[in-house]
Amino acid sequence: KKAASRHGVPLGFVLGVIHVESRFKSRARSGVGARGLMQLMPKTAAALARRLGYKDFSITDPQFNVDAGTAYLAYLLKRFRRNEALALAAYNTGPGRVSRWQRKGRALPAYSKRYVAAVRRAQLHYGKLIANGSTDDPPPLASPELDRQGLRTLLQYELYGERGDAPPKTLGQQGSD
Repeated sequence: KKAASRHGVPLGFVLGVIHVESRFKSRARSGVGARGLMQLMPKTAAALARRLGYKDFSITDPQFNVDAGTAYLAYLLKRFRRNEALALAAYNTGPGRVSRWQRKGRALPAYSKRYVAAVRRAQLHYGKLIANGSTDDPPPLASPELDRQGLRTLLQYELYGERGDAPPKTLGQQGSD
């Protein structure tokens, strides 16, 4: 929540990216080497660390990864004039590639459209949870693995505060929405 506020990116948007990128697993690693909750590439993470003033960082540290990934999202939103679809495609495939597609008048390829749609679905889900719940700060993302149970706890805290009276709907539950 702090990173979203600090960088001016909606919390639901950030949570949507985290959901799609890592399923909230802080030690997630992709086949191409992206790591952490927001699946940052090591060179990108190092550049963001310098820009954000981090002297010492671990790419899988949840606070650093979310702060850096959210800063990168903010940069991409600015670069692509708040066009969320282009910013998300750039987050997934690189801003240079998206800029080339734009210059050549090409539409986003199918794999980028699928990524954008997946993030938007997750963003809508988390946005609804946030809109219907508490605005208190969620617990810190300091656990080594914020898996499904960790996500459930995080969202329960976000919705119901410290009381935790009622469990939130999980992504797998069907509702009447």
